[in-house]
Amino acid sequence: MAVVSETAVQAYQHKTPKRRATYAPANKRGGPRVVYFDKKDATPEKIVRALKRNGVVIIRKLASPRVMDRVAADLKPYFDKTPFGEGEYMGQRTKRTSSLVAKSTTIGEKLAIHPLILKVVDAMLLDRCQNYRLATTHCVSIGKGETLQPLHRDDSIYPLTHPGPESVISTVWAVSEFTEENGATQIV
Repeated sequence: MAVVSETAVQAYQHKTPKRRATYAPANKRGGPRVVYFDKKDATPEKIVRALKRNGVVIIRKLASPRVMDRVAADLKPYFDKTPFGEGEYMGQRTKRTSSLVAKSTTIGEKLAIHPLILKVVDAMLLDRCQNYRLATTHCVSIGKGETLQPLHRDDSIYPLTHPGPESVISTVWAVSEFTEENGATQIV
């Protein structure tokens, strides 16, 4: 499951009708319908209901452009000195940097503990566990002409049985335009 903040996707936002919840049709590969919420209409209850039904939600402008610009500025020095990946899975034209909370106070204070996201994660996970933790924070910069990463589950590093209840909730925050052409996460 993914909760995506479309903060930086200005071009796409202008094409989406302004309604409380917008349902996009299944993608051209037959994937799930994506439910879009504007920040002002996104309640934990609505998001959880949509996640359980569709597996993915996009919340427009959950973080302000100013916050996302700060994140980009905070991470730029790290990406400037990060080498490209090795191999097909990591991408030979892709840069990755991790431990983002240590590298950006903005991520630690504004994104990693965003109140709406925490309420959604509480509702999705706390009915079967006492607590949860932030497992990984990383940022990916996909270069022009990169090949597609093989299809994978974000929770594949854990010994989980599928199908089964959700045990990992992924959030993706778009720091720049998030498109198929620049390697945006595909929803299948």
